[in-house]
This record gives sequence, C-alpha cells and structure tokens, in this order.
Amino acid sequence: MNSLHLIQGLLLFMSCMSENPPKGKEIIKICTFTNNCSSEECCVKSLDNPPYRVCAKRPGLGVACSPALFPGLDFSCPCSHGLTCTRNPPGYANYTCGPVPEIEKETDHNNDMDKKK
Repeated sequence: MNSLHLIQGLLLFMSCMSENPPKGKEIIKICTFTNNCSSEECCVKSLDNPPYRVCAKRPGLGVACSPALFPGLDFSCPCSHGLTCTRNPPGYANYTCGPVPEIEKETDHNNDMDKKK
C-alpha cells in the first residue's frame, strides 16, 4: 500500500511541475523585470503584503486599461504591442486599449507647405 501512495504522490508532484497547468488552474510566474515574462505579458507588482512582482497579461484591443502616470508604480500592464491606452468619451470606461493613431509624416507636411509657396 505504501508504494501506491508513493506513486500517487509522484504523479501529483509531476503534474504540478508540468508547464501546462491543469484545466482551470493558472501558474503564477514570479518576475523581476518584464523581460522575464512572455511577449504578451509584463511584470507588475502584486497587491499582497509584502508585495512581489508577477507576470500579468497585457490588455488587448477594446479592453480597459490604466495609463502609466508614475513609472515604478506598475500594478497593471500597458496595452498589447501596437495598441495605446486611450481616454474614452464620458459614459464609457475611462480608458481602453486602441490602435496607435497614425501620425502624419513630416515629409508630407513639408510637401504641402512647398505647394502653398
């Protein structure tokens, strides 16, 4: 009977150590810097006491976000790559992730100015 318990214990240990968590379970990854996380994540401070840093998912298109007001006080991730945290009109969530607005190229602006001369 002891060998059966040992085998069950080893199987449980191996399932906990696998990279793919059981369905419905999430593995918390401790980090020091964002480069310790995957490209879809960033390293944020936990709300635990004492606080520690964990990898968290970056919000995607249309998802609520928080603008980075003070560097180092990062309790949430910035938007996914290619998106920016944009203020919404009254009546909607304050900020959501949206596409980065295209900025008119300086050369195009200069060409327009030359045409007016």
